[in-house]
Amino acid sequence: MATDDTPSVLEREVRAVVERVASRHEGARVGVLVLDPRDGRVVVAAGSGVLGDDEPLRRAPTGSTFKAVTLAAALGAGLDPSRVFDGAACCGVRDAHPRAQLDPRTTIVHSSNVGTARIVETVGADPIVALVDSLAWNEAFELGGRHADAALVPHDDPEMHAHFASGIGTEATLLHLASAYAAIANGGEWIAPTTRGDGTRRRVMDAQVSATLLGFLEDAVREGTGQRARVEGVRVAGKTGTVPNGDATYSLFVGLAPVDAPTRVIAVRVEALGDHHGGSAAAPVFAELWPHVAP
Repeated sequence: MATDDTPSVLEREVRAVVERVASRHEGARVGVLVLDPRDGRVVVAAGSGVLGDDEPLRRAPTGSTFKAVTLAAALGAGLDPSRVFDGAACCGVRDAHPRAQLDPRTTIVHSSNVGTARIVETVGADPIVALVDSLAWNEAFELGGRHADAALVPHDDPEMHAHFASGIGTEATLLHLASAYAAIANGGEWIAPTTRGDGTRRRVMDAQVSATLLGFLEDAVREGTGQRARVEGVRVAGKTGTVPNGDATYSLFVGLAPVDAPTRVIAVRVEALGDHHGGSAAAPVFAELWPHVAP
């Protein structure tokens, strides 16, 4: 799916990338959505599998891409960006590569479930729930005649707050994810996504919060889980996500560039058989798409 004013060549190029990615993974369903954070315009959305170009509008697990929302809410609630936490497993979650100590930055860079649990333990779930509402994740969207379901953010059980804050059990469309990251790119202003770039605007986070988080996300690409999204000569920021699903895995990456003046947010989801992760299956798609979608 492309917007009315998107050249058909762009749609063909993006779809060709999607098909190449799908061919690399057994039983793959691939979705990508490209958004202009400056005006909320969906530049192009494309997908493979049974839903085709509706794939990006399908609600599916977010995995750790949701941690950016959690961190934004926590920083907005007054969390000190330099706060140090115990890295020991807690709250029913653990990390594959434990660290003795964690802070908000390393929580994002290394996608720490424990760090996220410590953060929600500190600030509570209410700021996260409020930000989710401000980001319109509780709303469905109509986009160019196509429907995008509302997100699912299960936060009612206090014993599961560490899980939902880490993106475990949280589901959203790529449209919701891209528009949330666009708010980070935009200095904290959220713009309702449309095909025309005329969506309503509202401030959802302080500009300093978005700047701090943007730095964390850039470090995640520079030295953390998103390294394979790097593009030579372009400052990229973003976050990976990985969700096992039986014999298959959801791999995600949501990124934006260039960091100093973002013009594109790209959300990628690869659902395929086998053991892969956001850093290996989805992050490289950002780098592959960038030359085609950069303005």
